[in-house]
Amino acid sequence: MAFGENEFKRNESIAELNISVSEYQQKLSMVLNYSFLFMFIALLLTANTALITVKTGFFAILLTNPPIYLALAVADIIIVTVCGALIRKNNLIPSAILFTLYSVINGIIFSSILVIYTGESIVSIFFVTAVVFAVMAIFGYTTKTDLTRYSRLFFMGLISVIIVSLVNMLLFKSSLLDVGISIFAVILFLGIIAYDMQKIKLLCVSQTGLSVYTLGLYGAIEFYLDFINLFLRLLRLFGKRR
Repeated sequence: MAFGENEFKRNESIAELNISVSEYQQKLSMVLNYSFLFMFIALLLTANTALITVKTGFFAILLTNPPIYLALAVADIIIVTVCGALIRKNNLIPSAILFTLYSVINGIIFSSILVIYTGESIVSIFFVTAVVFAVMAIFGYTTKTDLTRYSRLFFMGLISVIIVSLVNMLLFKSSLLDVGISIFAVILFLGIIAYDMQKIKLLCVSQTGLSVYTLGLYGAIEFYLDFINLFLRLLRLFGKRR
């Protein structure tokens, strides 16, 4: 989903792009408002879909049919990839539809956490995630440090988490290694949240050709992914099982 480094540069100033400070602040405010609004709606969709999946008994079907889980996971990857391509072309409505579908599919996939963990644990860790997310987003908004220089490190970290997690799940099945992966992933996503916030700020002064609504949707997807991944890792570390 990330934009390439050539699509926004740190040295692009507001003056160079003939945008006044007030126009930039207004645009940034609108983009962030839409980002968090769309993100909240997506999280709400995911949570409600997970509840419906469990209450209707569809979760039992998933348990006895692993290929369905695999198909949903593959669909997730395809949808978010296509959604990213559509956003780059400023196709707002198709992107929004795909993001909605993506949120629903995630609700089905993540419905298992409602069965594995206690309700109190899920709610409390959700609020902890919200607080931590807000803190790192504010840090990314206010810091003068150029976080974009670490984009490759963040990407390599994500790939490492995915590969090691798969290897551990298929071969080692080590609970200790799983804890280590989760700790590393939490630290990684703390940095990515701040990085994504700074990236949205830079996109608001870059000549991407995207509308405020499309930029808002892009930010929502990035923040949604950050929030979900941070929540799942914190739940894995501190969640109380039934």
